[in-house]
Amino acid sequence: MSRTEEDRERDQLNEALDRYDADTETEKLVDRVDEQGQKAIKKPEDDDELLARIRPAPKTVLDHYLGPLRKAVYLKQTTGAEDLLIVGKKYKLKLSKKEKELLEPSVWLKSNTQRGSIKKVTPLLRSLRRMNIHQAIAHCHFNTKAIARDVEKLLYRGIEEAKALGIPETGLYIDQIWSGKEPKAKAVVPVLRDIKGRGRMGTMKRKEHHVQVILKTPVTKARIAKEKEAKMINKKPWIPVSNKPIYDKTGAHYTW
Repeated sequence: MSRTEEDRERDQLNEALDRYDADTETEKLVDRVDEQGQKAIKKPEDDDELLARIRPAPKTVLDHYLGPLRKAVYLKQTTGAEDLLIVGKKYKLKLSKKEKELLEPSVWLKSNTQRGSIKKVTPLLRSLRRMNIHQAIAHCHFNTKAIARDVEKLLYRGIEEAKALGIPETGLYIDQIWSGKEPKAKAVVPVLRDIKGRGRMGTMKRKEHHVQVILKTPVTKARIAKEKEAKMINKKPWIPVSNKPIYDKTGAHYTW
């Protein structure tokens, strides 16, 4: 490369550097990045993928416990049909007792921590089993036990939750109701001192419990009645002397 060519290239480079304004180019680049960022960044309430991860669409009980085929067969059987015919094949669904209980509409409730022992609340809860929810509320309203007020509020909350789930309150009854112990607190503030004789001292332990309820609908009652009737029909008649072969044969000689 000759000297003149090097001078010419150097002059062109100097002219390009004179025309280049670093601040202006930087501002253009920042503006371009900001425009792209504003297009890419979305607000949380407008981001469908984020909302789908944080708040997934609620699944029904059938979608949660049954697959597509089992769900189709179950819906067919609930309408009265015995089996489902798909492309020449018949399908019949057999559910376990636990699966039937899970698929039926129900409401589960749990109370807050309450003061008192399980021994005192259990007789009241046993009297409410298999009782209509409105009848149980009236029973708690006129009961003299203090715990009955809390159980009454819990049953009222059960009616509200049933309405939210789309379950009609007519025919709603208490299928199961029980109480359980609460874990003992590591430290009770203030400490309840139990003063004893001869200079001894202890701490009083507060007894706490909670109440849990499972509410069911007439659908469960109809299924139980149907199973009971089928069991009675299929039961073999009782025979006073069972028709079984005799194994203890004495043979040709007497044993005495």
